[in-house]
Amino acid sequence: MKHAECMPRKILAIVLLAVFINFFYFYIRFTKNGKFFEELQLLTSHSTSYCRLPLDLDPFDATVRPFIVRIPEIKCTPPKREFAYKNILTFVDDDGVLQTKNTSFKFFCTFCEVRRNDSNEDKVTYGAKNMLPSSLDINSLQIDFLSVECYDDKNKTIYNNTHFHPSSVKPKKSTIYKPSVIVMVIESMSRINFLRFLHKTRKELESLPDVFYMKGFTKQDDNSYPNMVPFLTGLYKLTSFIPFFTS
Repeated sequence: MKHAECMPRKILAIVLLAVFINFFYFYIRFTKNGKFFEELQLLTSHSTSYCRLPLDLDPFDATVRPFIVRIPEIKCTPPKREFAYKNILTFVDDDGVLQTKNTSFKFFCTFCEVRRNDSNEDKVTYGAKNMLPSSLDINSLQIDFLSVECYDDKNKTIYNNTHFHPSSVKPKKSTIYKPSVIVMVIESMSRINFLRFLHKTRKELESLPDVFYMKGFTKQDDNSYPNMVPFLTGLYKLTSFIPFFTS
């Protein structure tokens, strides 16, 4: 009986010794940096109220600075104006007028309006073709997109282009219930690398008025759509979770 009574005591002593050894190990490991209790909370808690993600890491910390390599910038020379317009027969000027260039050879052009298909965003609708004059005020005609084709004297297609001018888009005033918001997302790059390498981009973004600068978002999937749907709606990317989405 005495031997049987001693067994639970031995087991209890072994358990207590193991707990003490583990506690002593974690204490020695983490108190070197003075973060024992903070690290212990991270290890034992699954609650977000205790889990503190390191959002403000120094991108140029001494431990990673030797591994940061700056690649020389690619300096592109701006194209000459005459080269940029060499193969262009039509263009839209700042007043929203579609202009046709004068050339040494004879040609004629047609144009048609391009409209978005209301029933399918992946398709567009082309209007009737019309003869294109030397200048066409697409701003007054309230045409946003148009397609141009030009032909030589043998009716052979020699040129085609698509032009855009925001003619019919009227600016909307921002209200409390319908605020005017532009969301700009830079993907395929961590915030730390953004701070390390995109200094000019960061300067331009932060110089804009009334900007709310977010530090990132939780990645859901591999491309923009499944990542932006949860960010903008709070819903999952599947269409069954989005009541106003119709495929």
